[in-house]
Amino acid sequence: MDQLYNAQRFAGQSCRFHHSRFPGKPLDCHWRRGAAAIPRWSVHAIRQKDNWVLCALEDREGNLWVGTNYGGLNRMQPRRILAYSALDGLIHNNVWSIRESERGGIWIGTENGVSHFKNGEFTSFSLGKNPDDNHVKSVFQDRAGNLWIGTRAAGLKRMQNGRITGSFTTQDGLPNNQVNAIYQDKQGRIWIGTQGGLCWFKDGTITNAGLPKHDIRAIHQDSTGDLWIGEYGGGVNRLHDRRFISFTTREGLSDDRVFVIYEDEDHALWIGTENGLNRLEDGAITRFTVDQGLFDNVINDILEDSEGNMWISCNRGIYRVRKEELLALVREGKDKRVKYVSYGTSDGMLSSETNGENQPAACKTRDGKLWFPTTEGVVMIDPKQITNNELPPPVVIEEVRIHEQLLGSPGPVRLPPGRGDLLEVRYTANSLVAPEKVRFKYRLEGWDQNWVEAGNRRVAHYTNLRPGNYTFRVIACNNHEVWNHQGASFAFFLAPHFYQMWPFYVMCGLFVILFGYALHWGRLRVVRKIERLEKQHALEKERARIANEMHDDLGSSLTQIALLSELVNRDLSSADKVGEHIQKITTTTREVFRAMDEIVWAVNPKHDTLSSLVDYLSKYAQDFLRPAGIRCRLDLPARLTPYPLTTEARHNLFLTAKEALNNIVKHATASEVWFRVALDTTRCSICIEDNGCGFRVGSTRPGGNGLTSMKERLAAIGGEFKLDSRHGNGTRLELIVQLKQVQ
Repeated sequence: MDQLYNAQRFAGQSCRFHHSRFPGKPLDCHWRRGAAAIPRWSVHAIRQKDNWVLCALEDREGNLWVGTNYGGLNRMQPRRILAYSALDGLIHNNVWSIRESERGGIWIGTENGVSHFKNGEFTSFSLGKNPDDNHVKSVFQDRAGNLWIGTRAAGLKRMQNGRITGSFTTQDGLPNNQVNAIYQDKQGRIWIGTQGGLCWFKDGTITNAGLPKHDIRAIHQDSTGDLWIGEYGGGVNRLHDRRFISFTTREGLSDDRVFVIYEDEDHALWIGTENGLNRLEDGAITRFTVDQGLFDNVINDILEDSEGNMWISCNRGIYRVRKEELLALVREGKDKRVKYVSYGTSDGMLSSETNGENQPAACKTRDGKLWFPTTEGVVMIDPKQITNNELPPPVVIEEVRIHEQLLGSPGPVRLPPGRGDLLEVRYTANSLVAPEKVRFKYRLEGWDQNWVEAGNRRVAHYTNLRPGNYTFRVIACNNHEVWNHQGASFAFFLAPHFYQMWPFYVMCGLFVILFGYALHWGRLRVVRKIERLEKQHALEKERARIANEMHDDLGSSLTQIALLSELVNRDLSSADKVGEHIQKITTTTREVFRAMDEIVWAVNPKHDTLSSLVDYLSKYAQDFLRPAGIRCRLDLPARLTPYPLTTEARHNLFLTAKEALNNIVKHATASEVWFRVALDTTRCSICIEDNGCGFRVGSTRPGGNGLTSMKERLAAIGGEFKLDSRHGNGTRLELIVQLKQVQ
């Protein structure tokens, strides 16, 4: 019974909706515009027998919305993919293998037998009464027209003209009764891959080809004649010169569970596994996974169309990707990502889960159409008829919530202080072709540096926002990755608290500056006080030193002069004794003058330089050694930089050198002394060397503390004391100071 209904006018043309209703059958619909017929629509949307169509409307993306009397509102979509199931005459919905027939049509292996599809009609064949006989894993027609059928547990069968003409099991030489892959090589041999190994059939004989206990899933002979074997768990084996060469994850394969091997026109091998796609060329393997942009990691089968697209089936549907993009990834590295277009139930598939793991699985026929097995029948794709959805989806911001409070204003919003703890933005894109494939990117300007990949998530959350101006932007793409770059946006201003405003920051800055200045001023006062105390202490220490030296040197010398004067008065009657006493008085007076000169030189701050110290020591050495009849030779730098010295350093160096000269006069019996000064950028060395009798280093004169005193004086100013002396070879004394430590 047919009914005609008036429908909505489309693009100014009168259209009519043709409704054919049969008991137990789905609704069949098509459109006509004048004399032209619109392609057939998906027919499985309306199934109830009482669904009388009242109205229909086509939206901007080509969806047909049908209002019925009792069945509510139904959405119908143009078929991009043709699907065939048991409702269309297929023997069983769970399809595992498809192979083009040499005489036209295709052979389809299912879980319950074999079907042949030609000219829109299915012809089905049962392979036996046992269920194991009919569970088909692989169908393959050889060049002689024989149909080879691999089963899950009943071995290999051969069919001719619709009749079984041969059956082969393990009793006939098969390694295992589960046959997963069938292939014919260039020599005409039929290669059989089983769950227990590889063999080949020719002239009625099955020959074991090796790989025992290996689960064979794919077989391919390349352009050079080598055979490639894909295994479940064993990677890929290349049969070359009767020897197997393996390629596994150790050689770079993404996974050892191999389902398909495909050779392209460049003679590169594409290997599909349970965990990624691989390209093998000249021994180099390049891996592709979801990290490089693939739709899914499972690769059930690979077909290539005439436009350079790779069609890949997986457990989530079928997708296509440009082969040139994959090759660009090989050339330019793995930082790039490929783009894909996926197809599923929204495009006409009855189930998005495809089957594979055996050979052949999918099939490309001579007319360029692609056939894929699924868990709900077979699907056919004509790449020449496939068109992209070029309409970018309109993006809408549905609601914005701050602190669980809904904002109703569509324009820019000013939010009170403290409301940036939780921001929730809900958005969507009105693409009704495949809403589940719509993907989003969003960005909060003023917070995010880059776009956030949201996938198909339709909500964004932000917490602890700082005060300022923000604009939330969201863009979306449809099921074929056509992006609406304009998207939608929402602007708002989050007001700051008073303590987040710039006057408060200025006040805080001024306070910090003033507080820091006060601390600095207080520290300066403390430092100055410490410096005054240190100077006072140093002055007191210097005064005590001068007092001690005057007491020790001048006091003893003046006391000796006083005693000698008394002796002169007592011995006036003896001219010889008086002369001797006067001579001692004269010598002691010279020593007093020398001590006074040392004290005056030591207390004068203008002499606190290295050059002044060297000049004084060189003059002192000559004056001190001359009365003893010892010749003094000087080796001084041509020009001395006036490095500043502390009073303590200058005094300790002078006393150490004085002690060394005094020891030479008293004990060395030397005739010549060298006084050398060496200077570089970091240290100064004063060397005093004589040609006297020398002594054994380590032995000391009883009661002698001169060397110990000299070491202590050098150590007090961070200097180094070096002594080298041998009996009969003189003595060499070196005083080394670091300039930074004595400045």
